[in-house]
Amino acid sequence: MKQGIFRLFLFAGCIFCGACQAAPEAELEAAQKQIEAARKAEADQFAPELLRSAEDLLSDASLKISEKSYREARILANQARAKAEEAEKAASERQAAEREAANKFQAQAERQLTDLKTHIDALTPDRVATRAKLQQRATELGTLLQLYKGKIGERRFAEARNMEGALRKNLQQLNATVETELKPEQSRGDKPAKKPDL
Repeated sequence: MKQGIFRLFLFAGCIFCGACQAAPEAELEAAQKQIEAARKAEADQFAPELLRSAEDLLSDASLKISEKSYREARILANQARAKAEEAEKAASERQAAEREAANKFQAQAERQLTDLKTHIDALTPDRVATRAKLQQRATELGTLLQLYKGKIGERRFAEARNMEGALRKNLQQLNATVETELKPEQSRGDKPAKKPDL
């Protein structure tokens, strides 16, 4: 009877040890899928350090499998999956922050451009050439803003960020020009001719 129980425990122990010694294929596959999900969330752009860490851990896990160190490989694969989850989450959060900042800038720029167009239209009729020139610049800026909006819609935040500086600068320049043109002629430096002394 005792021998039967001993054999049963021995058999169960062998099965358990055999299971422990199997390559952690499921863990490796889960880690690989999570890394792919992180890449789709653009973690390479928004959380590159975390993604690189996950890839390194997965590579280390593969190395441990080749060395038949399955227990260590399993631990590393699980760490890789967790790090990839962290990368995906961080990338999603940073994308949301980028989108929010870009939308805020776009709304401000559109309001500013609308105000500038209103001021340009307020120029006196005798300034037709100046008004036409400023309206043309305002139209060009409106086109740039549409391109900027397109970049945001396509989640090309780096390109949108690169455009922001130029848009900001052009809006400031147009604003300064419009302000100068709206000032009365005397404050612009066009002083009336001095009346001769009688």
